[in-house]
Amino acid sequence: MKHTSFIVTHPLIVFGLSAVLFAAVMPSGNSADARSIAPNVSTAAPASSLQVPEAIVKDIKTGYFHRAASNLKPMMPTHAGDPDYQYRYAQALLGAGRTDEALTAIKSAVALAPQTAVYHRLMGEVYGVLAQNAGMFHALGLAKHVLAEFRMAVKLNPQDP
Repeated sequence: MKHTSFIVTHPLIVFGLSAVLFAAVMPSGNSADARSIAPNVSTAAPASSLQVPEAIVKDIKTGYFHRAASNLKPMMPTHAGDPDYQYRYAQALLGAGRTDEALTAIKSAVALAPQTAVYHRLMGEVYGVLAQNAGMFHALGLAKHVLAEFRMAVKLNPQDP
């Protein structure tokens, strides 16, 4: 008889770990307002010198992630140095389920503007989604990244819900 551990095979354990880590970095207050780690991420971001077209931002806000990602993709080479474009592209990719690409894009945004809290929050969310889909031991390593990014986001902007 083959023995498989419930902890290793149950995806709710990984999700629960992510939720616990997220709650650990939230400032004291109503933790019911905490966003869950999901593709439906906040779209608030600092204004940049070259604004992402409003139609694309609207697509992200309304959940048309595939359309937003496909409209942003041809713009990315010319806006590679703009953290807001990288951030919006990461949001669209995460919503479209392309988490590995979203991680690359949000890492670029954070590298370009390391003091922007929403970029760190989104990177924590991306790591959380990756942890949900990983094996248990890899998920634990990713959970450390989730915690670090959420802590940085709270440190940079404690008022962000």
